[in-house]
Amino acid sequence: MSPVELLMGRKTRTVLPTGTLLLKPHYDTTKVKYQLQEKQMQNKKCYDRSSRSLPDLKPGDVVRMRDDNSNTWEPAQVVKESGEPRSYIVRNNNNKFYRRNRRHLLKTQENHRESCVIELPSTLPDTSSTTPSPDDIDQSLSSNPEPSANSTVSSPPTIEQPRISRVSGRVINRPQI
Repeated sequence: MSPVELLMGRKTRTVLPTGTLLLKPHYDTTKVKYQLQEKQMQNKKCYDRSSRSLPDLKPGDVVRMRDDNSNTWEPAQVVKESGEPRSYIVRNNNNKFYRRNRRHLLKTQENHRESCVIELPSTLPDTSSTTPSPDDIDQSLSSNPEPSANSTVSSPPTIEQPRISRVSGRVINRPQI
């Protein structure tokens, strides 16, 4: 007998012609149903031994949200609790809103939008005053057609690239081109 026949106490319907007598229960199925419930309770008891509830999140908490497509944890912020159990509405760095189950959210101590920290230099050169206008170039060429031996050629001002660091603080060094 198949498990379905044990649980239902009769033959199940098939596409083959079957008599109505075979579709009526042949014995009491309460014992089989009781054994099934006992087995399910035992499985639940074993599972609950190692399980734990995750702490609740509050609006404004900074979390990492699991992205199933890329299998990564992206930074996000809890906006509010959803109406569903253990679900939250979160906003990522692109200001998109998602509903995620609590098990797909990992609370962190970092600030929101801190996943890619860009350290800018304290002062940037003023490029508006160093860029000559086309008229200035024409005047300088007409007055000094050839550079003299005493004149120095100035190099263009170098702009320091911003230093990018990861959440861990490790600085990302870009290759020099």
